[in-house]
Amino acid sequence: MGTGCGRFAPSGGRLAGPIAVFVGRPQVIGQVRGEPVESGIAKSRVGAAALRLSETNLAGDRQADLSVHGGPDKAVYVYPSEHYGAWQRDGFVLDVGGVGENVALAGATEHDVRVGDVWRWGTALAQVSQPRAPCVKLALHAGRKDAGPRMIATRRCGWYLRVLAPGTVPTGGPLELVEHDERAPTVHDAFTAVFGGDRRRGGGGGAGRGGREAEHRALVARVLAAPAWPRPGGSRLSPGTGWRRDPRRRPRAAGRAHAPSCRRAADVASVEGLEGLSIGRLAADLAVSKAGVFAHFGSKEELQLATVRAAAERFADTVVAPVLDVPDGLDRLVALCDRWLAYSRSRVFPGGCFFFSVAAEFDARPGRVRDEIAAARRRWLELYEAVVAAAQRRGDLDPAVDPAALAFELDALGMAANLHAQLCDDPAVHDRVRATMLARLRALATTDHPALAVEAP
Repeated sequence: MGTGCGRFAPSGGRLAGPIAVFVGRPQVIGQVRGEPVESGIAKSRVGAAALRLSETNLAGDRQADLSVHGGPDKAVYVYPSEHYGAWQRDGFVLDVGGVGENVALAGATEHDVRVGDVWRWGTALAQVSQPRAPCVKLALHAGRKDAGPRMIATRRCGWYLRVLAPGTVPTGGPLELVEHDERAPTVHDAFTAVFGGDRRRGGGGGAGRGGREAEHRALVARVLAAPAWPRPGGSRLSPGTGWRRDPRRRPRAAGRAHAPSCRRAADVASVEGLEGLSIGRLAADLAVSKAGVFAHFGSKEELQLATVRAAAERFADTVVAPVLDVPDGLDRLVALCDRWLAYSRSRVFPGGCFFFSVAAEFDARPGRVRDEIAAARRRWLELYEAVVAAAQRRGDLDPAVDPAALAFELDALGMAANLHAQLCDDPAVHDRVRATMLARLRALATTDHPALAVEAP
């Protein structure tokens, strides 16, 4: 892997590569207390020019324990390739790909990258969610018990990405920074919040122990306040003690889910709700054995979770991915509105918008399924808001407009169209709502933009 590359820019920048991409499947890598330990940390470099990135994985990549690595908030692990020289100087026999990363990246470190940064990689969009926390599998893979403590002491941790929009990613292509908030904590800050003060700094100045503890509490609060920081249902921050796992979260999850089962389950749930799903119902619909379906999910709740994730991926493929090649600004914002209306109009799911259908079931029922539905909705609104903000930066929209408020307003119009079309069998409502959306955008536009023509595309 070469070293010549551009540096990370604060906005509109490009991680100029080169990068190497790795995938792997779980295998036994050693034993702990006489029990075999399975992990996907041992990965192989991808030779293909491009591969598919879903909401939970790169194609060909799997994890053994989704309570530790993988899942929606940890779909891709990125690691700065320049750290390997330091590992080798510390006496570790590690080279690029050696800590189990999916992407070995040149040109950015934990000090440059911030929680919430959004990158475009090929046709996919991904957001920095959290730093990696070392576990015993790193020690087994590296052959050194001190591998994890060394990662903690040096803060050479890397970071995870959640996928906002699945797509096709070039294995030798750059990651382009498209959203960056200087107020957000860096990955280094987030790692320090999790594992305590920076041990390399020793005394920490004249503030004394109480002052350092107060600084650390303030840092923890800042990290927890970051909008992109994972919310309950995944790994959560436990100040000074590392990651706290959700005790209810099982290793089995959508990464191993059966695609035909999930697709059928999403179709059924869009009409009958997630509570209408059952292992037996799916087995009968797909003409397979109950045991076969049960082997993939294990419980009704896991089936529901896998269904929500599969629906989110289908939604992203249908609504989000097609607009990523549209130029930023009002062109992309109008295209996003049009794709959502087309998604509702064409009944991608038989019951209309999947998330509208299932939200009413779980909006007042705390739990993992509600968290998963809410997370998908937040990701959609955050993307909508980012597209509005990009239009403002291009000078297409009034800069005084609150991007979050406008995104919510446009989304509400789309949801209303979906409800009315379903309940009243009125397909023309989508055209009326599109005209309303365009009228709203024309009132906020700074120019007579051609994208705001009333004619449907």
